[in-house]
Amino acid sequence: MFNFRHLAYFIALGLFWGISPSQYAYWGRAGVPVSHILVYTGFGLAIFLGILARLRHGSLGWDRGVLIYSLVCAILMNIPFSMSLTFARHVPAAELALVFSLSPLISFAVGAATGRDPVTPRRLVAVLIGFLACTILVVTRQGMVTGEVSWWLIASFANPLLYAGYNWYANRHWPRGGTTFSIGAAESFWTGVLGLPFMLALAAPWHFTYSGFAYGTIALATLMWV
Repeated sequence: MFNFRHLAYFIALGLFWGISPSQYAYWGRAGVPVSHILVYTGFGLAIFLGILARLRHGSLGWDRGVLIYSLVCAILMNIPFSMSLTFARHVPAAELALVFSLSPLISFAVGAATGRDPVTPRRLVAVLIGFLACTILVVTRQGMVTGEVSWWLIASFANPLLYAGYNWYANRHWPRGGTTFSIGAAESFWTGVLGLPFMLALAAPWHFTYSGFAYGTIALATLMWV
């Protein structure tokens, strides 16, 4: 039976993967430091998700297990996220979007290798075809445009691998009794905390000025990620 909700989720996910590299590239052109994005979106998401957690469940539910789990998740997620923000300043958005689209394929491969996801010949062939198609398309596209393939583009292929590691840990070690809003709020809070020392030491906000539109896109990204 056709499910419109699943179709809507699929379209929304596709738009997210497609829009994100362009958004990251804009922040680079606007002169927004990576640490600012981590801190502003991290604390902003923590506030929104914390409010939703209290409305839905009556409390944040931040026990020791949730805080430790969310801290590890924040570290595992923000390494590739920070790299994505950096790569977007050196790799065209179209190529980067194709590289990012490999994340679900590699996550499935990791899940299959660890026994979390069932493997069938059809799924295996689909993953291999998808991976090879994206890789060939990315490499040949930039090669035809610039005559060479940049090291930045090659390095960006590390991102799907790192995100797959994050997804594996997040699924395998989900704390008992943890809720999506509660853990999301905690992970976002840790994102802001982890980014704060880098912002203060390397890109103090009182030394940077960028447009109101740039601030607006950061706020929009925060709402998108809720």
